[in-house]
Amino acid sequence: MIPSFIITPSIFSVFLILILLLGDSFLRWYLIGFLALFFLLARKNLDFSWVKYQQRPLFLWGIFLGLAIVSAFFTHNVPLSLESLAYYGFAFLVFVTALSVPLTKSVKEQLSFFVVFIGFTLSLLSLLLLFNRSLAASLPGMNLLYPTYGHNHLAAFLLLVLPLGWRLVLFSRPQGQRSLFAVAVITTVVVTLALLLSFGRTALFLGILELTIIWFFAWRFRSKENVRGLLFRVGLPLVVLAFLFVFGAKMYFSYRSVVDSNFICPVPSWATHKLCKPFDTELRLLYFGQAISAMKEYPFNGYGPGTFQLINEKYQQLPFVDTAYAHNHFLQTGAEMGIVAGAIFLLLILTLYWRAFQVVFLNRSAKEKTFSFNKALYISAAGSFLNAWLDFDWNYIGIFTLTLFYLGLILRQTSTFKRTNWRFYFPVSFVSKMIALGLFTLAGLYIFVEFLTRTGRVRAAFDVFPYFKEHLKVFEAERKSFSPSQQQQFLSLYRYRPTAYFFVEKLPVEAVFAEAREEIFRLNPWQNLSSKDIDWYLEHGDYQAADQNLTALIDRVEHAEQYYDYRLGFTRKMVLVNQRLTLADYYLQIGNPQKGAQYYLWARSTEPWIFDHRLPPVNDQSKADLIEFLLVVDPLEPQWWGRHYQNLVGWYFQVFSSAVKSGDEEQMQFWFELIDEKFTNLTLRLWEMGSEWLADSVQTAVGTQDQALAKQKVDQWFKLWELYRGRVKDNTQLNQAETQLAEELVRVSGSALSPSLEQSLQAAADEYLAVKDVDFAEKSLTLLAQRPGENYWWKAQLGHFYVFLADQAHTADEKTQWRVKAVKAFDDCLAAFRGDHDDCAGGKADLQAGTPFVGRYTQVSQIIQGKKRWQDFSD
Repeated sequence: MIPSFIITPSIFSVFLILILLLGDSFLRWYLIGFLALFFLLARKNLDFSWVKYQQRPLFLWGIFLGLAIVSAFFTHNVPLSLESLAYYGFAFLVFVTALSVPLTKSVKEQLSFFVVFIGFTLSLLSLLLLFNRSLAASLPGMNLLYPTYGHNHLAAFLLLVLPLGWRLVLFSRPQGQRSLFAVAVITTVVVTLALLLSFGRTALFLGILELTIIWFFAWRFRSKENVRGLLFRVGLPLVVLAFLFVFGAKMYFSYRSVVDSNFICPVPSWATHKLCKPFDTELRLLYFGQAISAMKEYPFNGYGPGTFQLINEKYQQLPFVDTAYAHNHFLQTGAEMGIVAGAIFLLLILTLYWRAFQVVFLNRSAKEKTFSFNKALYISAAGSFLNAWLDFDWNYIGIFTLTLFYLGLILRQTSTFKRTNWRFYFPVSFVSKMIALGLFTLAGLYIFVEFLTRTGRVRAAFDVFPYFKEHLKVFEAERKSFSPSQQQQFLSLYRYRPTAYFFVEKLPVEAVFAEAREEIFRLNPWQNLSSKDIDWYLEHGDYQAADQNLTALIDRVEHAEQYYDYRLGFTRKMVLVNQRLTLADYYLQIGNPQKGAQYYLWARSTEPWIFDHRLPPVNDQSKADLIEFLLVVDPLEPQWWGRHYQNLVGWYFQVFSSAVKSGDEEQMQFWFELIDEKFTNLTLRLWEMGSEWLADSVQTAVGTQDQALAKQKVDQWFKLWELYRGRVKDNTQLNQAETQLAEELVRVSGSALSPSLEQSLQAAADEYLAVKDVDFAEKSLTLLAQRPGENYWWKAQLGHFYVFLADQAHTADEKTQWRVKAVKAFDDCLAAFRGDHDDCAGGKADLQAGTPFVGRYTQVSQIIQGKKRWQDFSD
């Protein structure tokens, strides 16, 4: 008969190997059912006396499992959440089993050896696959044996094995069993080598940490045996140095790969990706950001247990950042089940580790021992805990449950804790049995549904229980045989998995695909880079939906470009540009020029010459639309319009002409100055264009004897002339439009035009002054002062006019105002003749001396009109 101390570890080892290798395949349901059945059958032999010492951790377990169930009611995917609930239920049963199953000290020692041997076996397989990549290619991505995702996740298991192995080598007492000692050395060396060649930065660092702690205990309790002493003095230090060397090389190569674009990784090709992985390709922070985004949007119930792969699709910062895990188990729990559940889970784990720490390091018996079995278990579990902050290995059901099993074995030392209420025993026992019964039922259902699918009765399997995620592909493949009600149920189950919509055939096609398009943009915006749904909306005239979805996609692309150094290819970017310009044209046509212009300007970020390639269909019949469009695109330099430059000029001329015709002098000034500054060579053309229309308006008003309207248009015309004269560089040459303005100013005054326009302007000024129209008198004399020629009387007369007005002023402020203008006019006169002139200089000197010659205006008026000569007034 086989001894019990061999049977128990053997059964445990077989189950451990199976759960490690098959726990993340569809076969896990068989293993879950086996453990649940074992728990139900052995419940009478389980020792629940420990319950009275572990009330707090079990209370936290209850809260967490309850919150997980509540979150599942609000999940975005029932099959994924069902699997997650089974995962945590299974983990709870493993923890309870570790606490309650009868185990003697010798059996625990045997367990230690068996775990190390399993590590040795898996390490050999891993090393074989590492150097036989063709064989490794046949493995699924989610496996523990080959580094398909950057590093070998077997390292997470080896971190749980390493302290146990080195304890066997350095501290166990084989009592003459040299062969057993040799086996322990060989297995531990292979395990250590496999961990070293896993090439995971976190795993290597934690391996160094574990080995350093082991070395610390070996130093305190070093053996005097020759072999063990040699292993302590030489073997273990060399192992630590090897880990430090590989870890340092990996960090250095990763750093050089970032800072030196010409750096060539000095390792064989099969190890390049493992040893020279640049730091800037690290995506964990993006995964963490996705989890945080989910917690922000779903803080109470989360997105649903086990749904991080859907969270990844929804909050994906870059199109290639695909993952099913957050690489931080605690953030992932918060994202999937809500912030409270995540916090409770973290508190539960911390409580378990703190209580285990008390057992291992703080109670009296622990201090007296050397590197005990419990110490090795705790260091192993602590490495697994630290690893869970930076990797997804706790999503391997075998890794997580083995960690809990270690903690359960440690916490069996109940004497460390205070005894609590014994009545807590019943709910723990009842809940454990209910969980076991539920898991067993689910396993039975899975086996039955699997049987139905494998015998071709897929519809019947769907009717029985469609909630196992493993059967999704089967249901998709047999979708044509589903009834409309089954397809509707299928769509309801997977409504937050967009691809499910395209496997539905017996529902109204248009309704299904319309909903699918909406779901794609909400659940996986990056998918629209390759889909044709935006084009479909544009073709069917649903511009609002197209705009909403395209904007969301562009925002995500631009955010990725700004914060993650992502660059979308030019060809694909131009697809987005053309889609947005189609929307821009639509907005321009329906009277939303601001949005249309903004979209055209946005397109320039990809193609700066977009206005040369494509003329916006601005509704130039609506001046308001045209004005709004031009104001938005105004910062753009005109040369970027290329062959459509003249179209742009024409639009500006239309707007300016409209402002002139409206009589709004502020708008006329605004557009004149804006166009002149923008184009620099259109000043004269603007002046002539405005003068042409204003001349016609004045003549029409004069013809209808509408004196008020005529004066109004002349006033506007004069302001336009001031704008023109203020910007033209050559003040010596007058154009036809200026002469025409002067003539109209004379006609409106009622004076007849004489052969000399200058005499007519002076006469008009006198007429205006006679009727106290100072404004138009000033305009007449201003135009007179601008007439070409060397007649200084024309230049000086404006100053004499201001002196006259200052004398007539009723207030001190008015008097000062006119005198200031007079000084300026005399200065302009002196500047025009490049030297002193008696009339200009004398007028200014008299004014500054306080004895202005008020009658000089009348005298000069007569001189200009030819009624007197200057000699007549020489005395």
